[in-house]
Amino acid sequence: SFNMERQGIVYMILLALQFGLQPILVREFTSNQTFKTSVVICCEAIKFCLSFVMLWMEGSVKKTFDSWRLRDSIAMAGMPALIYSVQNVLAQVAYQNLDGLTFNIINQTKTLFAAICLYLIMGKRQSGLQCVALAALFGASVILATQDPPRGATRVNSFEYGIVPVFTASLLSGVAQALSQRSLQSARRNPYLYTMELCVFSSLALLVSLPFAAEWPAMRTLGFLHAFTPLTFIPIIINGMGGIVVGLVTKFAGGDRKGFSILAGIVLTGVFEWVGFGTPLTTQLLVVIPIVLVSSYVHIKFPYVESKQAKSS
Repeated sequence: SFNMERQGIVYMILLALQFGLQPILVREFTSNQTFKTSVVICCEAIKFCLSFVMLWMEGSVKKTFDSWRLRDSIAMAGMPALIYSVQNVLAQVAYQNLDGLTFNIINQTKTLFAAICLYLIMGKRQSGLQCVALAALFGASVILATQDPPRGATRVNSFEYGIVPVFTASLLSGVAQALSQRSLQSARRNPYLYTMELCVFSSLALLVSLPFAAEWPAMRTLGFLHAFTPLTFIPIIINGMGGIVVGLVTKFAGGDRKGFSILAGIVLTGVFEWVGFGTPLTTQLLVVIPIVLVSSYVHIKFPYVESKQAKSS
């Protein structure tokens, strides 16, 4: 409907703003000495609490939890959370065995995989113009990736431990997005409840794997919240809000459009750096800005319309 489409656009804009601000907030308020696992678990906890507050504010707590079933929760949120966890591990493996440029370019295929998985899992088709918009989005991602120099000139790209894992991670990202969209749209799962469920399952996966993590020995010695300050929670809270908005974008706009928000957020990071810190805008960024604006407009304005023959059959 029109109202749902309008809500989706608003949430896409909010997600782009959050994604654009996040790297700057992390750089300014988070110490390099903090443990990544601690930051992620704190973010999941904040996201869970914020989602519960939103659920309470809309007056849906009793109704939602009266109909809640563990089996449904595992089926709808457990699998995407597990897939996201595996995806993150594969991405870390790939990042250690590829130069930054190769990783960034291949990683952008997740938007295309999201569109493919949405078709295979939900039967959601793309119009011809939407396919062009997705191709333009991928092209813009490649242009942006070229502004990052390779992380190591002597690093040799590994096919088995680099290219295969990052492609697999991108595919899994598309599968998880499609499963999430099916739960939120087809099964009409409340987006705040769904975010809470993802937080719980993701945190459980992290806690189970924590004793095997490289950070575990240092964490046991220095403490879970080592190098945290009150300011550290600013990017954590903002990131938690962004996690809630991701669920709303998936529900009202679709997982395939999340990629447009993320790319717009990357562009906004460059703009914020220019406005706030005087960092000059790169040529790549100036080229990508109109591509993002036009491709986003086209993808939203020209959706797939089922033909009359297909409807009658």
